[in-house]
Amino acid sequence: MNGFNFKYDKNSNTYIESRVVSGFINKVFGWLMLGILVTAGVLFTILNNTNALVFVLKNNLHVISLFVMLGISFFLSFSVRSSLNTVRIAYISYCILTGISLTFLIAFDPRTVLFVLLATSSIFGVSAIYGYLTGEDLSKFTSVLAVSLVFLVVVNITNLFLRLEFFDMIIGYFGAVIFTALVAVKVQSLKQLAVALSDSYGEDRVDRFAVFGAFSLFLSFINLFLSILRIMTNGKRKK
Repeated sequence: MNGFNFKYDKNSNTYIESRVVSGFINKVFGWLMLGILVTAGVLFTILNNTNALVFVLKNNLHVISLFVMLGISFFLSFSVRSSLNTVRIAYISYCILTGISLTFLIAFDPRTVLFVLLATSSIFGVSAIYGYLTGEDLSKFTSVLAVSLVFLVVVNITNLFLRLEFFDMIIGYFGAVIFTALVAVKVQSLKQLAVALSDSYGEDRVDRFAVFGAFSLFLSFINLFLSILRIMTNGKRKK
């Protein structure tokens, strides 16, 4: 789900400080923060419980969760007409599974992981603020970013077979740039979506789109985190 591509209109700047827009954005980031906290909580619980960690790794749940996450991702991408509770459950389930899938972080130095998390949060925050406040039309970058994402996926798959360390670094930097840019584009798009929704949709649908928006930003946050982790570690685990 790459984010509600409404054409940016400079005349809509009058809505930026409106209660409608700020209220919707607050809902989006509220769900985003909840999702990140759920993921962090699940991951922390597993990594600090030997039995849980062994169970996850022994049964390859961290791998299986990736396939389930893919299914949920497709569902959320095409579930505009689903009920609000269904969308909420799907989103939280995805966040829980993300925590399980990230158990591979046990192989990295905790200080490095913490640094990467702080760096990701800072970059994400700056990009989100820029996307919200800028008067520039960022939607013009949507097609370029979409093509770049496809290219990134292809390169990632290719490197699974080649296993080239310098390729890992290139992928990390390239991914960090793409997902940082995507955050700004998505936030601006969500701001425009808030105006469109306020004109003709009820509160239930607005709340559903707030969850969709949070999910879209959550994906960017996690992928930005993984890209920066790749840069900082160059794919190397702790010894």
